[in-house]
Amino acid sequence: MTNQSTEERKDRRTEEPKNPKTFFSSSVLQFFRPSNGLTLIELMVSAVILAIGLVLVARGLMTASSALQAVDNRMEAFKFLDAKLTELRQQAREGGGLAPERETGTTQLNHRAAAWLVEIEPVDLEGAGGIPQEEAGGGAAPPRSEVAIAQVRLSVSWQETRRQQEAVLVTYIGEKAAPVGDQPG
Repeated sequence: MTNQSTEERKDRRTEEPKNPKTFFSSSVLQFFRPSNGLTLIELMVSAVILAIGLVLVARGLMTASSALQAVDNRMEAFKFLDAKLTELRQQAREGGGLAPERETGTTQLNHRAAAWLVEIEPVDLEGAGGIPQEEAGGGAAPPRSEVAIAQVRLSVSWQETRRQQEAVLVTYIGEKAAPVGDQPG
């Protein structure tokens, strides 16, 4: 038995590997990589890749957070403008229309100082192709109701990340007046 095992050992040493590619790859891997853990270079490369990934994720979260804050500020600005517009519509109903004016003020939007502006200007329907006073026959037009329309421009502006932001709302408010023929004279 001892003779046979010695001969088998000699045959194995002199025998060429069956697949030279596999033999070379496995011998190279055995040379460069210990079988009991990671090398220091592998650990450092992994740490660098992980750090780069964490930086990218943190940047993405910061960008998303600032974009969310900008949207929130804009929504608050339009809520403020809507409340101001509701106030003006109520004023038009109670007072029979809106007088031309320019009003400014300050407010707080999400704990930021903001300046607002309301501009009311009458709209000339006659000069803008409105209903003519006389018909083509040359006689006086039948009594009709006049509508007083005002253009209302509401704006609010605030400072956000080194840039001035502004939200603008432009609308028309009309108030029906008494018929033209029924006005006291």
